[in-house]
Amino acid sequence: MVGVTREALPHEYELANALFAGPDWKAARVDEGGQFHLVLVARDQAVMRMSRTAGAAADMQRRMELVQALSGTFSFQLPTALSQVWHGKDFSAVIQRYVPGAAYPPHTGDVVRLRSVLEELAAVDVRPLANLLAPPFSYRGPWTAQKIDATLKALPPDLVDAARRVLTPSLP
Repeated sequence: MVGVTREALPHEYELANALFAGPDWKAARVDEGGQFHLVLVARDQAVMRMSRTAGAAADMQRRMELVQALSGTFSFQLPTALSQVWHGKDFSAVIQRYVPGAAYPPHTGDVVRLRSVLEELAAVDVRPLANLLAPPFSYRGPWTAQKIDATLKALPPDLVDAARRVLTPSLP
């Protein structure tokens, strides 16, 4: 879904304007490529992050607090909140700073820049942020038969049997 956009629905740009007036929300487009959120993008002005699921809605406040806590830590910009997180029934939204740029297509990109970003991330002392971090492995998704098969194929042959014994009970 990377790169898939659509026009904003009236209730989307009305909510965005209520949360943070100023940007031209009626001219904004909705980026549908995110796993947890849709993003209404008023290019070069601001964005409104909208949860896709009740879980993402419940998690939005923590995520925004983490981004705020990390603000100013890195050489790159973070999408800090410009509004309070708005909570509806199983839905949340927040206005964030527009950060220019786009994702590289898979298996491409500037490896020197990526290494620099990873080094900056690795240097963060997460102990003071522990209450803002997601539980370990939250973003790995379920262990499907396809994921297990791909993992087993990537391992050295002498580790496959042991890994299979560990992974097989994880099948849904």
